[in-house]
Amino acid sequence: MPHHPSRRLETILAALLPPASREHVLGDLAECAESAGQYLGVFIAVLPKVVLSETRRKLRAGTGVALMAGLAAVALVVAALATRGSSMAIPGEWLRWAAPWAVWVAGCALAAAYGPAGTRLWSGWGVLAALLASIGAAALAGAHVRGAAAAIVLATIAHMAITLPRVRGDITRAMHAATPPLTLDTVRDRAQHFQRMIWWRNARESVAAIFLLGVNAFTLTTTSPDSPAAWAPPVLGLVGLSCVLYALHVKAGSRRVPDGDTLAILRFHQAEIARQRDMLRLVPLWYLLPLAPGLLAATIVQWHPVSSPLSLAFMAALFYGIARLNMAGARWLDGQLATAQALEPVATPEP
Repeated sequence: MPHHPSRRLETILAALLPPASREHVLGDLAECAESAGQYLGVFIAVLPKVVLSETRRKLRAGTGVALMAGLAAVALVVAALATRGSSMAIPGEWLRWAAPWAVWVAGCALAAAYGPAGTRLWSGWGVLAALLASIGAAALAGAHVRGAAAAIVLATIAHMAITLPRVRGDITRAMHAATPPLTLDTVRDRAQHFQRMIWWRNARESVAAIFLLGVNAFTLTTTSPDSPAAWAPPVLGLVGLSCVLYALHVKAGSRRVPDGDTLAILRFHQAEIARQRDMLRLVPLWYLLPLAPGLLAATIVQWHPVSSPLSLAFMAALFYGIARLNMAGARWLDGQLATAQALEPVATPEP
């Protein structure tokens, strides 16, 4: 008799599989396994083969891993020369920088394999894990950690800016797949789902902002009072992050779906889509602009003839990439708003 695992175990195992092969592998396991031990044993045996196969398939599909490898290599070479200078002539010094590059490229390949099925998109959690692993590899290898991290992030932003037009359709399909279809019967569920998305987005952004607030506060308390210029970066950082948190929760916060008939909920959902779309369009004003003074002040106070211009270029590329991503999200919300508005004549009762 085939073994039927618990829903919790199946959920955990499904998360370990690439999305494109998830349903196929779990279906085969449910048919061939006759006990829990056999089920887990076969899963452990096939998991590396499935991941390797999906990685090869995704790499053949042109997901941009090769482009990322090239961009990261160039950025890391520049960072190595800027931070090490003449030390790069020492034999073996380049190997210190090859370690984070190799870990980063391998992580990007896995992130591509674990991306949404049927798209060229990568797994966001996979990219984050690859970034942390590459920074750890830089630290273990003895490379300049901040320089390596900045180089990898800069390469990532450049990659996003280059590939965004090509994968815009994939982003749209992934967003549509992640949300239930909008009909008069599902309008309340869709409105609640949309508010949950907003809540989780704000929660993630708030955690990062609170962490940075703590870093700036700690820097402020440890700065010598004899150097007033050194106070400017953490103070401006605290003010900028506070402005971002205010806008995030007051202007762009989630709201409770009201009780009422279908038409009232539909109009509420339309207004919420329009509000979030407008906030995404204004990201350069309420998100990027408040953060810029603190970053600029930190660069000026610690000015270096080589690394500081590179830092400014990195910040410009980062801000540009963030703005483009939010513009893409605003265009997607335009489509969602048009779909919601098309339902209003159907939901409006006849006089």
